[in-house]
Amino acid sequence: MPSDIYGGETYDARLEQPGWDGPGFDDSGWPTVRIGETPQTQLIAQTAPPLRPTRTLRAVSVTEPVPGRFVFDFGQNMPGWVKLRATGPAGSCITLRFAELLNADGTADQSNLRRAECTDRCILRGEVGGDAAGESFAPRFTYHGFRYVEVEGYPGTPTADDIEAVIVHSDCRETGDMTFASPLLQRIWTNALWSQRSNFFAAFPPTARNATSAWAGWATFKCFWAAQRPDGAYPIVVPEPLSFPDVVTAGWSEAGIILPHGLWQRYGDTAVIDENWAAMEAWMDYLARGNPDHIWRNDRGLDLGDWLSVDAIQPDDETTPRILCATAYWAYSAQLMAQMAQATGRDADAARYAALREACWPMRGSGTPSPGCCSRPPIRHGAICPASARPPCGSGGMAMSATCR
Repeated sequence: MPSDIYGGETYDARLEQPGWDGPGFDDSGWPTVRIGETPQTQLIAQTAPPLRPTRTLRAVSVTEPVPGRFVFDFGQNMPGWVKLRATGPAGSCITLRFAELLNADGTADQSNLRRAECTDRCILRGEVGGDAAGESFAPRFTYHGFRYVEVEGYPGTPTADDIEAVIVHSDCRETGDMTFASPLLQRIWTNALWSQRSNFFAAFPPTARNATSAWAGWATFKCFWAAQRPDGAYPIVVPEPLSFPDVVTAGWSEAGIILPHGLWQRYGDTAVIDENWAAMEAWMDYLARGNPDHIWRNDRGLDLGDWLSVDAIQPDDETTPRILCATAYWAYSAQLMAQMAQATGRDADAARYAALREACWPMRGSGTPSPGCCSRPPIRHGAICPASARPPCGSGGMAMSATCR
């Protein structure tokens, strides 16, 4: 039966084969497994905590906005799945639709999930192998990000005792807690904690929709040098599934530079720089080989640019030139490399990367910025454009307070 992280899982309890996982089971009717090709990457031991169920939640309310469709509200957006208990005739199909929002009529709103179905289905075995206590179902090979579950096809009327949410995430040790007198501040802090729980899911997938992948900006930094190509290119998804194109992309591949720099800044330990230095230099050499004039014209991969720009109508509208975004990230990487080189006593490298940063930024020749080069938030946010060339804070309705300095 189908099961994946985008579509959800369908489980037909009538097809269960007792004893299949024990010795002496007759598996002669099973097809032979297919051996795949060895992936062209380096295998490393897992360093992150394992995925574990850490707690359960009971629904705070159960409603029936449409006859036969029951919506369970668990009061909190979370990663994981639900455990279902039911008793009914063989072949009864119970459908569970997972959502983070509700429609105006109170039904599950999955419009933000794009093409991801995010739906589990359980087909009851009924009296065949059943028992008086009923049957239980929890998926084995999928998970969801959700607050609401819409249940359809349930035999009878389900209650909060019949479906419970199971919260699953990387079992990271919580090292501190904060209590505020202000309920608003407490809610903000609690939301941040839940956001970490939802996104720390092994390879750190960012969403519940069909964009769920280990995108570079959310991945663990240790993966990068293991996934780096022989030519020095960093992928944009780590680990990279075989179904994903083997490409680089400005703004994502640079995570191989940005994350080690961020860890050094947060913890003050330069060992992370030394561990990643050779890989980071290989990435910078890769960019320079393909773009000798210090403008990132070639090999931009998916070339997402200023994705989801605030003034875009469609997500991929080029409201900021993609070549500008790419070159700005190259300059930003050079700036970070210069800082890390200085911190680790690589003085010649620090000077070299500082000069590269100056060569890459969009302010060469006349000494004035290229038209519009500093008018977009991503360029200001990356500190590519000097303060003297930035528009006044709030101009054009696009300035961001964090970048107006």
